[in-house]
Amino acid sequence: MSKLEFPFPFTDFDSYDDGDSALTMEASLSSVVDSRLRQIVVGTPDLWASFGISEAEMSFDHTRLCIQRSNTLPLKVQLYTYTLKQRSDLGQRFYDVLHPIASRIRILITYMTTYNGLKIVRSVLERLEMPTLEEIDLDYDSMFHGGPNRAIMIPGGGMTLRTLTLTGLFPIESNLSNLKSLTLGSAASWEWSIARIYTLVIASPALENLTFIGGESTFDVEYEYEVTELTLICPSLRSLAMKGGISANFTTIIFLALDAPNLETIHVTTPSISYETSLGVPVHWDQVIDHFEKRGAEGAIGRVRSLIIDPEDEGYSPRQNRAFFRFLMASLPWITSLELHRSEIGVLSICNEENDVYEKGLELLTTLTISGGPSPHALKRVLHFVCVRNGSSRGDLGEEVEEGGEVYSEDEDDSGDETDDYDDETEEDDDESENSASEVGDGAADGDEGVNNNTHESSEAAGGGSDVDGDEVYSDLTPIETLVIKGWTIGDAVGDGIIRSLKDEVQSLIIV
Repeated sequence: MSKLEFPFPFTDFDSYDDGDSALTMEASLSSVVDSRLRQIVVGTPDLWASFGISEAEMSFDHTRLCIQRSNTLPLKVQLYTYTLKQRSDLGQRFYDVLHPIASRIRILITYMTTYNGLKIVRSVLERLEMPTLEEIDLDYDSMFHGGPNRAIMIPGGGMTLRTLTLTGLFPIESNLSNLKSLTLGSAASWEWSIARIYTLVIASPALENLTFIGGESTFDVEYEYEVTELTLICPSLRSLAMKGGISANFTTIIFLALDAPNLETIHVTTPSISYETSLGVPVHWDQVIDHFEKRGAEGAIGRVRSLIIDPEDEGYSPRQNRAFFRFLMASLPWITSLELHRSEIGVLSICNEENDVYEKGLELLTTLTISGGPSPHALKRVLHFVCVRNGSSRGDLGEEVEEGGEVYSEDEDDSGDETDDYDDETEEDDDESENSASEVGDGAADGDEGVNNNTHESSEAAGGGSDVDGDEVYSDLTPIETLVIKGWTIGDAVGDGIIRSLKDEVQSLIIV
């Protein structure tokens, strides 16, 4: 047994002897090491500055121990309540423990699963003053809420807050003038109203990060306004995220209402198909594009440079949401960085069906990230896209790639990648678009011998090339300079060959 293994941690071995002196010596040595380790742990306040307290009796003892050993450090406290009974004594016990350290609490996380638990936490927060509170997470998700009142008071009114997370609750009497990050989550049997969202956002002029998260309950809003009647003014906003289960109706309202001239990054999940077909408000994306272009002309969301798209769930086809993707490309023309899950590779060809990928969207794209462990077939489609963008002469990539002594055809099944489950008509459109794209690549290559140097000069060559008939091809295309592959495992002969080809096409290939 290694002397660094502690089978009997923090044990007193003075009275331990079974007649085996070797074992006794081993145990004694372990005891000495354990004792030293215990001294280090007990004497390190940082290890005790984060703790949770709940209805369990042992949690109160643990909390008192953490308070004592954390000295005067700022604290992160997690408060859990799940009682089904009305217990005013429990609220008083929470208060008695937290009141003496209220001035040290920097982060507070609460989690309530019952209406009685909510009332207990309310009674505690209404009486506590937390002058150094910077982050608070108020999470209430109950299927059996006892009434319409979901209001809650933030200690100190929230004036010192930098980060606020709300699920199923709405703050009252709050001053959020210093708030930097706001996260709103969906909850069971309750929907955010756009009026409440508006109130929170307008009250937070310093807001830089705004996030909406849908969980088991799809994030939607009560349909109250025409989308053109609402404006969410966010002068400092840098990042917008709509993750998890998000309805198309909500996505539309936020995109059309947002006035954020300094917005740089958007992280969005494709709207839930199953939700839209059963409960959602129908959305006509062509009409949304028209509305958005009118607002976009005024610079309502600035020039967003980075776009991250998450799939609704693994196993769906991007074709089901093709109108949504076209909306993204049309409404975000300044994108230089795009991240797609492996199941969304088809987005690149969807945008190309009417050559919009070259004329309206992605023409400034220089960084492409593929996550989720792409298959060889997905990598081949990425290679084809990159070659066309960079003016490569690989005109046969749409048919097959031969590397490592094997041939991988586009007709072969791509396990784990559902992007090719199209109908015959769709596949026909893809063939036409890929043939068109190949002509562009060949034309660019013929127009300038330096297109494979992967520099800005090659971008100009690709943009100014011509095909074999001397016709002008798509202009203003920037080459893909950086390609990031997340989750690729080396070992597949075909895939590794495609990876090598990708490395030749871009300035920087990063495999994570």
